[in-house]
Amino acid sequence: MTLQAIIADKNNEFLPAVKDLYTSSFPAKERIPFKLLIKLCELGKSDLLLFTDDHTFVGFASIIHYKDLVFIFYFAINDTLRGKGNGGKALQLIKDQYPGKRIILNIESTNVKAPNQDERLRRKMFYQSHDYKETDLSISERGETYQMLILDGEIEKEEYRELLRFTMGRILFWFMGPKITDFKRHA
Repeated sequence: MTLQAIIADKNNEFLPAVKDLYTSSFPAKERIPFKLLIKLCELGKSDLLLFTDDHTFVGFASIIHYKDLVFIFYFAINDTLRGKGNGGKALQLIKDQYPGKRIILNIESTNVKAPNQDERLRRKMFYQSHDYKETDLSISERGETYQMLILDGEIEKEEYRELLRFTMGRILFWFMGPKITDFKRHA
């Protein structure tokens, strides 16, 4: 069996499974409406990558692409298929899908004491084990602080702002845009 990445459209047979995994994997305050994820794809601002193995739905990634940046907006692997290397294989498929691009993602900050601190640390270690590095950026939105990780290269605050303005539009970005600051590492 081999994990594959498929760029989905709004008629893909796995969309109900994607929506279920999306809803169960991300807290309500971190999710945008599922229809908006699909709309971003229709507008050409993002891709919805589905990961399958022998026609079995394994997981998905919502990918925003802008210039030479690829932002993994959402990434989830089915609970029953975790711990089998599928997450790492999916990250490699994302890298293969967007060659030569800088790939970024945000994770819940590990510098903030939280009830799920162990989970946050495991998540960070997972990405670091796949060559993602800390950046100097921290993002605060909807009451949560995130730290940005990157694969291959560096990123500046203004580049991330541009990506968000491209995705959200200028008015929505102005109204809802996250606060982007320098990330404070543990001493």
